[in-house]
Amino acid sequence: TKGPKPVLPNNLRKRIVIPIEFFDLFINKEMIQLMTDNTNKYASEKNAGALGRKWKPASISELYAFIAVIVYSGIVRIQNSKKYWSTDSEWPTHPPSKYISRTRFEQLKRYFKISNTEDERKKFESSKNGIDEKWYAKIEPLFSSIMNTSQKLYNSGSNLAVDEVMVRFTGRSQDTYRIHNKPIPKGFKIIAIC
Repeated sequence: TKGPKPVLPNNLRKRIVIPIEFFDLFINKEMIQLMTDNTNKYASEKNAGALGRKWKPASISELYAFIAVIVYSGIVRIQNSKKYWSTDSEWPTHPPSKYISRTRFEQLKRYFKISNTEDERKKFESSKNGIDEKWYAKIEPLFSSIMNTSQKLYNSGSNLAVDEVMVRFTGRSQDTYRIHNKPIPKGFKIIAIC
């Protein structure tokens, strides 16, 4: 068939690839280690465990499980997230409950940090060039890593269209748009190549 084709690394060509191998192309072990370190550093800054639940430093395997729960909850939608760990026979059992407890998931969710807080502060302070780059400081360097990997692995065809995409968001942010009479009236407006 004609059109764009992904450019996979040699070690992933002409064989059956498991999903974690694709995941590792975008979020590799070094990035997971960085996020683990930044999460632990942020938890330390916030004095985690001083009151309430005791905090133990996050490990790489826990961070993989944490991300897996987030991905799984995006695919299997349930109104109450506590149901993912329900042992009630009325509800189905969900795979994430085998790898991380609900308490630990909630702890990691509270202190999860992608960027280094010092780098984040510097980014906020240096954003004076007329282009507001502050919004993605919290997801750097993951943002750049995924962008670079995507550019390396995808060869676009010649038939492209640029379009606006609205991503629903109802929380508080100064970066959202409200466009009346649209299927998604409020959210983040993203310019996408389609």
